[in-house]
Amino acid sequence: MQISALKQRNSRASEVGFAASGLNREGTQLEKSGDVRGALVKYRTALDLVPTGYGFRLNYALALCRVGRWRDGIAELREVLRVDPDNADAAKALYIAVDQAKSHSGV
Repeated sequence: MQISALKQRNSRASEVGFAASGLNREGTQLEKSGDVRGALVKYRTALDLVPTGYGFRLNYALALCRVGRWRDGIAELREVLRVDPDNADAAKALYIAVDQAKSHSGV
């Protein structure tokens, strides 16, 4: 009985992960076509499905920054770096986002 339940749970987790990956890909395509706000929805939904999907979180953070939501984007980038301190892409993006946020706030 336990093995069957474990297989079913693993199958469900795989389905959710697959769905989240599909949403992430759709978000990437929307961004490429210029629809960053649409991409935000896709990335957020993927992240809601898989909260530990830090690739999804990074895409979401970058899209937040692209629409000028610097504070939210910076918070998401910091979360990525909290879990993965060696993530060079997130570190670079955070540096740029903080700089951009300062220049847009007049600080």
